[in-house]
Amino acid sequence: WGTNARGAGVAYLVLWLYYDEGIYTNGVPNVTMEVKGNKVLDCQNLGADAAYSENPADCIRDYMTSKRYGMGIPDAQIDATSFAAAAEYCDDDDVTITITGGDDVTLPARFTCNGFLMPDDGPLSNLERLLSSCCGRIVREGGKYKLLIRKAQSAETFELDRTNIVGDWSFI
Repeated sequence: WGTNARGAGVAYLVLWLYYDEGIYTNGVPNVTMEVKGNKVLDCQNLGADAAYSENPADCIRDYMTSKRYGMGIPDAQIDATSFAAAAEYCDDDDVTITITGGDDVTLPARFTCNGFLMPDDGPLSNLERLLSSCCGRIVREGGKYKLLIRKAQSAETFELDRTNIVGDWSFI
């Protein structure tokens, strides 16, 4: 790298360890770190600056639209309303689950996206990996990609009687 290189978009660490047998009796220590991911747009506020997010809808939208590392789908082909609704559902606070044994645990968000993608796996495989973080699926409807998340819903009821039957029907 030259002296003007910035390393924008690259995560790196420079670590100097001075080896001392008295301190490192078991050899050189393993170094681990937690790295936050890419800055992405907030699906619920697309006008805001990009920021780190664990919201699956934000991460999926970013991957689908990125020309640099994603699928390069134009913004005009993304259904912003469905992604915003999915992001809101993923961020739902006070999601309480019961653990086997009877203990209740309250989660800060319904779904979070934490992990990594492998460029060699291909875009569809990586998209499936992202979708698995929120029980999501992508559908194309009206020329736009929509994000749908499987969620528990109440069944709709409908009473079938003579007033709403059209055409000839017979019941046995």
